[in-house]
Amino acid sequence: MVIFCDDETIDVIRKVRDTLNSKVPTVYVVKPLMDYDFYQLNFDIIQENRKSMQYLYGQPDQRNTTSYFLITMFKSVCLRIAKMRNDFETPYYAWVDLGCNHVLKNVAEMAPKMLDNPKPKISACYIQYHSPEALSDTRKWLEEGGACGIAATVFTAEVGYIDRFFNGMMEQFHKQLCLGTGHSDEQTMTLCYHEHPDLFTIFNGDYYSILTNYHVPKEDLQTIKYCYIYETINAGQYSLAKEAIMRVLTYLSSRKSDSLSEEEQDVKEELIHLYNRPEYN
Repeated sequence: MVIFCDDETIDVIRKVRDTLNSKVPTVYVVKPLMDYDFYQLNFDIIQENRKSMQYLYGQPDQRNTTSYFLITMFKSVCLRIAKMRNDFETPYYAWVDLGCNHVLKNVAEMAPKMLDNPKPKISACYIQYHSPEALSDTRKWLEEGGACGIAATVFTAEVGYIDRFFNGMMEQFHKQLCLGTGHSDEQTMTLCYHEHPDLFTIFNGDYYSILTNYHVPKEDLQTIKYCYIYETINAGQYSLAKEAIMRVLTYLSSRKSDSLSEEEQDVKEELIHLYNRPEYN
């Protein structure tokens, strides 16, 4: 692992990592977030922007602070730094939030499967689809809530795509700052995907199933149906809808019919009907 941390957290993290054997080497990049140029150059801009958005970010218990926005956006910076360091000469990286196990299921089982067989490009879970029309007014979209889109809790990155991904993320980050807005990395990644879809290999699920569904959409089928498939159909993005439908149907058809739950059987029948609708062909 390449772990980005500071002097206050390294001892806690090292205590955990030191219990592992030498087959899992660790590199620590020890530097406070506030000392990076990225933080120093942008903190005051975001602080000033948020003065006009007190209804979103002015509450005492608001966790999405200026530093929160910057630390989430720092993920793409970390990937770029890790790729430049090239400590392990690996063709792939995986970003993993240190606190991911508070929401992800089956981490111990599914994380190694993801790492053993990473998908090409930047592979991330697209949960709630947003149409190009909705995203075209970036400020309005963000200030109406900047809803869940692509999850950034865990995703993989092929080395040959990291530089373009970094620049695509910074493009959307600086665009938001120029517009006087900005929320977090997930909204930025959603905007980046729609501007540069060729950088991504997406899959579908919910936050809980990011690892479980990395290769095959096994869980949260209702979320996939309502939040991604229906939304792509409503947006007239029929090719995206059919790709997502086929991913689910391929999985469900690989199982014996008597092994499917009633919910899975219902989803299968509905998706077959959707896939064969003539207006989508």
